Amino acid sequence: MNNLPDISYIFAPQQIFIKNKISELLSNFKLVDNRLNVEISNTDELYIHFHTAEFINGLHIFIANYDELGCKNYNIALFNYYKYNSFNEIINIPLIKNNIIKINNGINLSKKIKLIIKNNNNSHEVVQVSIKFNIDPKFLANKFRYLNDNGKLYHYTNVVRFYDFNEDIIESNVFYNLIENSTSDEVPKIPLFINIHDTNNILGQPIQAGITMYVCVKDRNSNIEKNLKNWLDLPIDELIIIDWSSSTPVSEIHNIFLDPRVRLIRVNHQHFYIRTWAQNLAIKFARYNQVFKCDSDVTLAADFFSWHQLEVGSFYVGDWHQARDFNERHLTGMTFSFLEDLKRVNGYDERIITYGEDDTNLKDRMILSGLHKQVFNYDLISHQAHEQSIRAHNQKNIHPMVSTFNNKMLCSRSKFWSNQESAQKFTINEFDPQVYEVNYSNVINQLNLDYEEEAINHVCSWYVSKDRMNNMTLQDKVNIIWERQIE
Repeated sequence: MNNLPDISYIFAPQQIFIKNKISELLSNFKLVDNRLNVEISNTDELYIHFHTAEFINGLHIFIANYDELGCKNYNIALFNYYKYNSFNEIINIPLIKNNIIKINNGINLSKKIKLIIKNNNNSHEVVQVSIKFNIDPKFLANKFRYLNDNGKLYHYTNVVRFYDFNEDIIESNVFYNLIENSTSDEVPKIPLFINIHDTNNILGQPIQAGITMYVCVKDRNSNIEKNLKNWLDLPIDELIIIDWSSSTPVSEIHNIFLDPRVRLIRVNHQHFYIRTWAQNLAIKFARYNQVFKCDSDVTLAADFFSWHQLEVGSFYVGDWHQARDFNERHLTGMTFSFLEDLKRVNGYDERIITYGEDDTNLKDRMILSGLHKQVFNYDLISHQAHEQSIRAHNQKNIHPMVSTFNNKMLCSRSKFWSNQESAQKFTINEFDPQVYEVNYSNVINQLNLDYEEEAINHVCSWYVSKDRMNNMTLQDKVNIIWERQIE
């Protein structure tokens, strides 16, 4: 791809950093003619995290002063993501003629890769490292849009092998090749995702150009009290708050309606917090064509939206693989996209009624619909840390990671969620332009996880041998997970 725009189009700050340095701002790195120029001193390790929406056709790495310093002063390695938060080294790259390392002919990525360049020079001399990329950021987006328009995506996901659907390989050329090679050109040209051009929201109000921000809560009023000012200081056009049957209604928060941009939707009579229903409800109420989903324990920098400007065919998400610390891993659920793109994939999968996987599932379907995924700038978004058990609050007492894997299994063994699937029914009462009441036809009285035992066994296997697990009760396994699994 020639004449790339600003480096931020390819990389967010957390994707390029010097290990163990407190802060390495993206502005320290220069991209000229597709070439990234970086300075590293002795014992520094330069990390570059790629994600597969950036399909890499080649890397050229140039190290200055090679002749004087010698090859032994550098370790250069490429790592491929292979499972939960783990990378395998796939190439230990030697320096060749003219101080240049070349990786050509395409890298068929599984999900994500990272490149590490380590300077082992014992002197304090700063070394110039120059990396030239041959990257097409919209490679996969164009490929999947082609598969969707030609009916191959629908045929593969809902006819051929939808029970074996595996989200772990979606962000890669692997999944594209799998679909392309397993479906013929004669399949009916039925698109899985169809364009929906609504001019009004569910209330019949016109959809205008601007930003809708929404927050969904159940019994998290303290978060709203703490963060409301931060949200309303942002250049947003409306703030939708979904109050999911909180024991103390959000409407009782002092001065909650002082800013006319606030719109409160109170959902009655729900015993459990069902985030997919709540999030889709906010999307249906949105009056603006760009939608940002924010958790109640997240705050944003003043220039967040000026830095993240949506382009047609793209969307932003958080990505836990790029977290620089444990707390940043919880930014994964944030999304910023065009309203039409959310409607094109039918929003969140409402069959998911417990914690976990809803955000990943949405992200995967947006990629498959032909959108280019970009990752938020983590310097401009902040998560307020809290106990892990709070994530399972308002649900049954099950570890969030078990719930997440239960939902992964549910999605991989169910028909693909699209506009052919029906969302939950509800009625709306309007009290004034800022307050609405919603009642769902369906009230969940008990949460049943169809794959709970299988999910418990899967997560427990990360910490306990198979032989030991055979002699453990289910509760023993649950106890191990709560003790060992802190994610």
